[in-house]
Amino acid sequence: MRKALLAVVVLLAGCSAGPPAGGPSPSPVVTPAPTFLASAGCPVTDTDFCARAIVAANALLTGDPDALASVVTVETFTCDEMPAGVVPACRPGQVLAGLGVFAVATKISVVPTADYTGWLSDLLDRVDPGFTDERGPGRFAVLGVGTCGPDDPDRRSYHLSFTAALRGAGGQPAERWLGSLEFVRRDGKWGYALIYLDTVAAWRAEHSDPFRSLACGNVQPWTVI
Repeated sequence: MRKALLAVVVLLAGCSAGPPAGGPSPSPVVTPAPTFLASAGCPVTDTDFCARAIVAANALLTGDPDALASVVTVETFTCDEMPAGVVPACRPGQVLAGLGVFAVATKISVVPTADYTGWLSDLLDRVDPGFTDERGPGRFAVLGVGTCGPDDPDRRSYHLSFTAALRGAGGQPAERWLGSLEFVRRDGKWGYALIYLDTVAAWRAEHSDPFRSLACGNVQPWTVI
């Protein structure tokens, strides 16, 4: 029950939250990505989270699916407790476990544990480094960290926010995508259990400025040291 409810909370927090009280946070600007980021540049004070997030951040920047898979945790979706349509693959009585992937049109799909590395490898292979637009080049760029929930490690989550230009399925031309890795703490250890990932065009169907409103609307940039 707890994990299923957490999945719903994460979904609402990550994809529906607007800017924090007191006005919108500045829209992150993509700058050329360094080869590596340092954990010292992590914008939040939870050092245990930062130590895990830096592994994922640099895996995105360097295209390392094994490292990216090493910090995935398992989310459990009890279908009978999920709102209708949130996990389209759900059937009565089922319990699905794996990495949740949220997209605007398809909601949450679940990648089984055995398929983590292959799914992430396919994602990284779709990057088009030659793409460029007003947000910068097509390679992965880490925007920063958004914080959701109360000041309690077991009840809050962090979004490692990123953008990249990805080719579509079947070799379709690349376009700008925006997403985040949703980190939660399980048994005292941080890992991401959900990926929010879709094209900027798709996000704009629900958010007028997704670069501001996604990831709980309060992304703080990861400082380049």
